Amino acid sequence: MTQPIDAKDIEALLPFYVNGTLDDDERETVRLALEHDPALDRERAALAALRDRMQSEAPAFSPGAFGLARLMRDIETPPRPARARAHAYWIGSGLAAVVVAAAILVAQMDRPQTELYEQASGGNGAGALIVAFRPDARQGAIDDLLLQHGLSIVEGPSALGLYRLTSGAGDDLDQLIDRLGSASDLVESVERVQ
Repeated sequence: MTQPIDAKDIEALLPFYVNGTLDDDERETVRLALEHDPALDRERAALAALRDRMQSEAPAFSPGAFGLARLMRDIETPPRPARARAHAYWIGSGLAAVVVAAAILVAQMDRPQTELYEQASGGNGAGALIVAFRPDARQGAIDDLLLQHGLSIVEGPSALGLYRLTSGAGDDLDQLIDRLGSASDLVESVERVQ
């Protein structure tokens, strides 16, 4: 006595049923399930249509006798020894490294000589001031003040709200401190960087 087969097992047997490759007992089980389940029968019909369409289509392109001869030649050709492959790999890698090094050298030779990069806030601080602007000072007024005195912001605001300013070469820092200090509507404090 055979055990009853569930719907998933019947579904798995459908392609074999359509192809006619089931034994008699399995074929009868699937046939009975198809009579009682219209969804399974629709799936069987779809599989049968797919099988018929695939069998009616022309076979895919085949390389023919020439392709077979080439395949047989490749199969019969002994593989290169691993040592020869490794040797070829290292030669190729060495040549690639030489080409890359030459390209870098040429690129460096063609590059114009410029000064090294220097960070705006770098340097020793000579000619620099630390300024705290008033919280109610407007940005436009601060910009005008800096332009009027030839100052540039190079760092800031810090966590305390301080800005580091630099002046042009030859400017008298003491006079700049006095002038900025007199703009009390914009500047809270100003001092020279030590």
